[in-house]
Amino acid sequence: MSDLLFYTDDWNAFLEEAYLDDETLVGKDEETGEYYLKYPSTPTVSNEAGETMWLVMASDGQVGQFARLKSTTNLGAYTAVLNSPPKRAVYDRIYDQTPYEIEDPEGGDPIMVTPPEKFGVFADG
Repeated sequence: MSDLLFYTDDWNAFLEEAYLDDETLVGKDEETGEYYLKYPSTPTVSNEAGETMWLVMASDGQVGQFARLKSTTNLGAYTAVLNSPPKRAVYDRIYDQTPYEIEDPEGGDPIMVTPPEKFGVFADG
């Protein structure tokens, strides 16, 4: 199994293509018409332009299934993405890591929140 980041500029096009190409990746609820993923993944992150990224725990066979799809790009593992300037640019464009303030729920001073570098990880074991 490999933890890989995938990217698409059109989430709905990815879902439809994956469903039509290989129903082992994406299923479709016949009552609602909603697509659903059939592989372990984190929730997606998206920017205002609709670009979307998600982390997949993919088997070797699934990596090949994703590779056939034109609507998605395998960015690679976190190490490869975070250390490659072009891939890091895509990552940073979609996943905003800018610190922001929230109100203290106990009524104190505002609290500064800094998002983690990685937007999702899988638990070991």
